[in-house]
Amino acid sequence: MEPPHEAPVKLPALALLAGLAVSAAGAQPLPVGTAVLAFEERLRVGKDCEPYHGVGMLVLSVFPDRSFLARLDAGAFSGTLSPADPKGRTWHLHFDERSRTFYRLYLEAGGRALCRTDVAITGGGVESFVLRLAKGGSQAVLKLRTSATGPSGFGGARGRHRLDGRGQFVPGLLPYSTGIAGSLAAPHIGGTVTLISPSRLEIVPEPAGTD
Repeated sequence: MEPPHEAPVKLPALALLAGLAVSAAGAQPLPVGTAVLAFEERLRVGKDCEPYHGVGMLVLSVFPDRSFLARLDAGAFSGTLSPADPKGRTWHLHFDERSRTFYRLYLEAGGRALCRTDVAITGGGVESFVLRLAKGGSQAVLKLRTSATGPSGFGGARGRHRLDGRGQFVPGLLPYSTGIAGSLAAPHIGGTVTLISPSRLEIVPEPAGTD
């Protein structure tokens, strides 16, 4: 599957699209731009497994078509947004199908590392995935809450994953390339943000003959 938004984009065209998104009848003002967030992550998988607590950096881009792309050391995740309040400062994020699969594999790999045994997710899901912008739109907060159940080498287990990010949001700053590795260009502020290629997980190739 080809990642979305591969073609280079021009900021004037994006500004026009953003304006159309805001002025559409009944539409909430969409926070088009990019947030660079420092995050704290926690993963617990049952009482017999070690807990995980780590920190990192995450780059979240919001596009005029109400799609998003989140890039961090583990990889790239994408999906769509829907408004959560009438002021347009709080948005629900929804993983697309590819990212839901990748996220499940990410959690299972984390569970195996913490439990030192096989772990599979058969139930549960994302409980809350929310982006909030402060008044004025220059600061962003991202919160992800997930619960999961499934078998492990210790029997049935229930795990919880949470991620809390906070940082600066820059309106109009969007990536020219949206692969897992790349850079963000912002000619109007004179700088770029270099991204880190994924290193924690290896994506398993799809079987031959599948789309």
